[in-house]
Amino acid sequence: MILKTASLLSCALAVAFSSSSLPPQPLPPSLASLVETERAFAKMSVDRGRRTAFLAFFDEDALFFTPEPARARPIIGNWPEQAPFVLDWEPRFGDVARAGDLGYTTGPFVRTSTGADVKVMGTGWYFTIWKKVGASWKVAIDAGVATPGAGALRPATFRGASTSDIDRRRPTMSLAAADRSFCDQVAATGAAGALASVATDETIVFREGGPPLVGRAAIGSYFASHADRHVCQPVKDEAASSGDLGYAYGKSSTEGPSPKSGFYVRVWRQRAGEWKLAIEVLIGQ
Repeated sequence: MILKTASLLSCALAVAFSSSSLPPQPLPPSLASLVETERAFAKMSVDRGRRTAFLAFFDEDALFFTPEPARARPIIGNWPEQAPFVLDWEPRFGDVARAGDLGYTTGPFVRTSTGADVKVMGTGWYFTIWKKVGASWKVAIDAGVATPGAGALRPATFRGASTSDIDRRRPTMSLAAADRSFCDQVAATGAAGALASVATDETIVFREGGPPLVGRAAIGSYFASHADRHVCQPVKDEAASSGDLGYAYGKSSTEGPSPKSGFYVRVWRQRAGEWKLAIEVLIGQ
């Protein structure tokens, strides 16, 4: 998971989700198994090193974004057996499709030095898309953002996405069409207007260098004072076999005095027959 953080950012996420006032509900078995896999992945990274852990949990076709999408396993294979740091993380929020074949997790990470004088070298939030391969969960896409802040990763509470407005209706619009429509809206009206139409109280938006923006109120407040109009070009999308959860990624660029280019990754969730944004991260911008 790129790098991984805690206290301030974890609190921000926890407060946002606790605004429902209800305690976290028991996780459905498929999501519980994904969280267990994520935690096993993190433990192996700490105990045996990130190279060994990433090779064990990444699918053959898994992607990193550097910022271009690239097959992850050849990159991981070139990492040293003994990294000069320890990478640890903890899932805070996630979701799994009804079919149990696609899901995602996100949470803080921390990278610390090895040796007697342990120092924090980097912190941030990871974002991982998982696919079921046979009976096992495997990483399909691994991304994240660096964010200042530090603190204990644990103890922590994991919260699954709400299911109150999820039903078995297939969205009237395809995943590809929904992602393309959102890109068109961002280009035409900017992120504030586009996000207002697809965000929910659980939507998470990541921007490099800042804490996660959680929920439509926080997202709307941020983008009301941060102009964000970019052009995006979808490259690939994939939905769960149950049609209720999917991801998309593509190229993203800004114009103006300081143009930037990179990629976006989004997770979309069917809610009440419509595609709603679960997570968005911009990489390289």
